[in-house]
Amino acid sequence: GKRGDPPLFGFNLSPRQGRRLRLTAANADRPVRLQASVDAELIEGASDLVEAVLPGTDLAHQEIWVLGHLSEPGARDNASGCCVCLELARVLKTLTENGSLPPLRRTIRFLHAAEVNGYLPYLHERQHELGNVVAGLCADSVAQDFGACGGAMVFFRSPEQNASFTDGLTQLLLETVAEMPGQCFSADHYAGFPWRTEPFFGNDAFIADGFFDVPTPQVSAWPDRYYHSNLDTVDQISPSVLGRSAAVMGAFLHVLSSAGEREGAWLAGLAAQDWKVRICTRVRDAFTVTAGGERTLSGIHHLGLQAEDAVEQCRRLAPGSAHLADCIAGLVAELSNFAALESGSVAAALGLVPPEPSEPMTGAAGLDSVPKRLRWKYPSRGSITPGAAQALDDLASSHGLDPRRVWPWINGRRTVGEILARLQFGGRALPEALLGCLELFQRERLVSDGRQGLNTRVLTAATQTRPVSVTSN
Repeated sequence: GKRGDPPLFGFNLSPRQGRRLRLTAANADRPVRLQASVDAELIEGASDLVEAVLPGTDLAHQEIWVLGHLSEPGARDNASGCCVCLELARVLKTLTENGSLPPLRRTIRFLHAAEVNGYLPYLHERQHELGNVVAGLCADSVAQDFGACGGAMVFFRSPEQNASFTDGLTQLLLETVAEMPGQCFSADHYAGFPWRTEPFFGNDAFIADGFFDVPTPQVSAWPDRYYHSNLDTVDQISPSVLGRSAAVMGAFLHVLSSAGEREGAWLAGLAAQDWKVRICTRVRDAFTVTAGGERTLSGIHHLGLQAEDAVEQCRRLAPGSAHLADCIAGLVAELSNFAALESGSVAAALGLVPPEPSEPMTGAAGLDSVPKRLRWKYPSRGSITPGAAQALDDLASSHGLDPRRVWPWINGRRTVGEILARLQFGGRALPEALLGCLELFQRERLVSDGRQGLNTRVLTAATQTRPVSVTSN
């Protein structure tokens, strides 16, 4: 648990001890009670973080991060992710130095620490540099033998509240690599590479949250028959899956490390295609359900807004490019029209009233401001004043606006009006309620207007990171 939670104890059992306890519980005629004596204390400690760098050239101040956690000792979870990072660093260095690939423009930084929490002190240390981190990649459980362990490769998409162009690129790379012949990766010509998509999961891809705003795809094998057990051994590593995963990750890293104006326009186009497919899927599903037509129309509009977010994010690849800005503006208008047309076709087919075209929510007092979160997680009730806690409760009861819904949509780039538009799906939000909520957040120093730094209390952990750095020159 967390500091301040009711104290609980935990312990490890051998398989034999576990079987004995389960048998005891199964045969008992009353609940089995355990008694434990715990001699422990919570103290400050250290958690190592290893980083290695492939320096960029003209855009070296910008970075692509690769996160592969060290905290689990299994072969698949996560020796496979760490080993693939080592090989990617070696191969990218070799191929760029011998001219087989163009030089890296952006720096690629490999980070290895305890899962999630091990990265927090490092993020705190570099909080003012996060704006230079263009994208990330999560390397976790990437070499599973699906015949032995079950499962498939799962691409966990970006969070709904911070849609990203990296989804379209990752899906294209997975499709391409999955279609390549087996002999390209191992002696087993029949080894398959099944994969599917799932919603955002988190894990080390947590930096994709709008607070950090580092789009970070995660492609991991799941489920795993031997997950988090001593049966996660090297004999269940698939060379073919390992090779295909490395190909996807290596291509992703080089594309984004080298991307400029032209590649930014291409990636924006990929993002637009990705979201058009998602909108069309929602349209298809509208004809296979018996109710909820109005929600479908609202959902299509909501997907259109996320599509715009994903395309807009490509600006970070060439922020000074007028050509890229024009390309993105054209795609945003196209996506807005596409969502409206698809919504209209569903309304006509189902006999519903088509939605009225919505105008951007701008101009009114406060709607053009850009709030910025000062902490990652939504604050606990005990971390804000009683008056603010009650006022937030009142907003939820009187206006139907749950402040927890507002929180993840604040990413330091959206205006209040844009947040308001995105809150219309899955609930209702009135301008005065949202502005009142944000005013309370700001009064409690949870949100700023973007000119302040991060709240250091949020990223302070019970551990301190001790970096161990390796730089390739």
